Amino acid sequence: MYRLQRRWHVDILIGNHALAPTAYENNGRVSPEVEDRRSKVRLDGLDPNAEGIGVRISVTIEGGTQVRGMRNGDACLSQEPEEVHFGLGEHETIETLTVTWPTMDRAESHAFGLATNQTVTIAHPQPVLPSLFVMHGEGSGVHVPGQVVETSALEQRENYLFSYWCVGAAVEFTDRHFSTTTVEMPSDALSIDMRLLPGVPVETVRLGTVCGGCAIVGCGQDIQKDGIGYYCLLMRVSFRRLF
Repeated sequence: MYRLQRRWHVDILIGNHALAPTAYENNGRVSPEVEDRRSKVRLDGLDPNAEGIGVRISVTIEGGTQVRGMRNGDACLSQEPEEVHFGLGEHETIETLTVTWPTMDRAESHAFGLATNQTVTIAHPQPVLPSLFVMHGEGSGVHVPGQVVETSALEQRENYLFSYWCVGAAVEFTDRHFSTTTVEMPSDALSIDMRLLPGVPVETVRLGTVCGGCAIVGCGQDIQKDGIGYYCLLMRVSFRRLF
C-alpha cells in the first residue's frame, strides 16, 4: 500500500519478480455526497529506532477505535512508507491518539482533539533515565547514569560459542569477552548484543598445554574459564576450539 503522488488516497504498488512494477491508482470514494477523511501518523523515536518500528498506534473517533502498527515491510522484497494511514470516513476529529512505544518501560504518547486530513508527527517522550537494551541476553532495564549493570548472554545454540559483546557507543565493560560481565551506564540509552562463533567448548586449563592458542607455546599463563571457552589474561583474547 502506498500513496502515489503523496495524495490522501491509498493506492497499491506491486513489485513483480523480474518484471516491471504494477501500480493501481485508487480513484474511488465511499459516497459521492460525503468527503472521505483520513490522517497519517509519523513517528520520531529514540535511537536506534528513530522510525518507531514496532510501535502500536490506536486512533479513537466517535463510534470506535482503530489500531495499527508501524512496520517497514511484511513480505519478500516489500517496503512500506515510514508512516501509518488511518481511514476515518466522514469524521472531522480524532478524539484520542495513543502511541505505545516498544521500549522496556512501554512508554506512551497521547494527543487529543486532532483535526483529520492532516499528517501528525508523534515524538517519543524523553526518558527520565536511560534504558539498557540487551538483545539475546539479560540485564535490560532503566538504570541511573554511572550505574554498573550486570549483563548475561542467553544460552547459545548447539555448536556455537559466545565471542564478545557488541555495542555502538563508547561504554566501559568490565570485559566484553565474557558472557557474564558488567557495563557502566552512559547518559543516553544503550543497546548491546552478543556475537557468536561456531565451535565447541575447550577443555584446556593452561594456555599452551593442550590448545596451543597462541605462539607462546608452553608459556604457562593462566587463562580464565568462561563456561563455554577460555580467555587469555596475557594476550587479552578469547580462544575457541572449532574442530
